[in-house]
Amino acid sequence: IYTAQGHFDQAAALMNAYLQYRPHDLTVELTFAQLAWQAGEKSLAMDHVQRLGAGVPSDMDDHDLQQLAALHEALENEQSAIAVRLELERRRQQQTEQLTAALAPYVAQDPALMARLEVEAALSE
Repeated sequence: IYTAQGHFDQAAALMNAYLQYRPHDLTVELTFAQLAWQAGEKSLAMDHVQRLGAGVPSDMDDHDLQQLAALHEALENEQSAIAVRLELERRRQQQTEQLTAALAPYVAQDPALMARLEVEAALSE
């Protein structure tokens, strides 16, 4: 709210205070980086993105990873953006495989439906 009202300094002070108590909160680090970017503080945004770690944070949910990929792209961190997008794709494929396995007993009763499901899974790869 502070950033939207043009008071990024107040938002940054609150985020810093929170991070003193929860220094490894990846969602807050990502939010701080996004707010810094929106406020035109590119170097601060980069600092907070770097605090997320060198790789793709496995503790982040898909929504946060999508936001992280977009932020990496905005910050021109192309390799990092690609790595995050690859992780998102890996998760999507894993979810598709799990769904296919869960539905297999039901669609096995209808061979045409099973064939259609396998084709759709192959096309999504």
